Amino acid sequence: MKPAEPTLTVGVLGSGSWATVVATLLAHNQNPVRLWSRSDRRCQHINTQHSNPDYMPNCTLSPLITAHTSLATVVDRADLLVYALPAKHYAHVCTITNRAAPWLILSKGLTDEPDRLLSAYLSRLGAPDVAVLSGPNLADEIAQKQPAASVIASTNSGLATRLQQQLSTPWFRP
Repeated sequence: MKPAEPTLTVGVLGSGSWATVVATLLAHNQNPVRLWSRSDRRCQHINTQHSNPDYMPNCTLSPLITAHTSLATVVDRADLLVYALPAKHYAHVCTITNRAAPWLILSKGLTDEPDRLLSAYLSRLGAPDVAVLSGPNLADEIAQKQPAASVIASTNSGLATRLQQQLSTPWFRP
């Protein structure tokens, strides 16, 4: 049997459906997850009721998931940063985050930068490693534990493998 991977402290930038479901997958594998939201009300509900009524009302969240309105709190000492915001918000949040942690991008869409890809933009900012999670997935179906698969792409195969391990559950295989 393969030894358990050490847990990661994860900062998730976003608190929508996909951010919430990926946080749930990470917490399922015993990773503490901090979600960033601009909504005080949503943060309070996630922290006290363990649910995200705005986006995933029927999904019970692990106590390992906490929500914060402070971006600095979410990214501080994170072992992994997860970008789960619309791509158009990249400039505001990516320039003020922890550049020592690798990134997992969940967002679809292009930036206003010349090369247009968020992964290229983060690399240019000094992110040590970047991976992208993509697939024909619906957050609600994964929250309901319906079988699903996805793909993690990265130029760092070690990072991709570690993320596969940290996101894998009996119902979700990246």
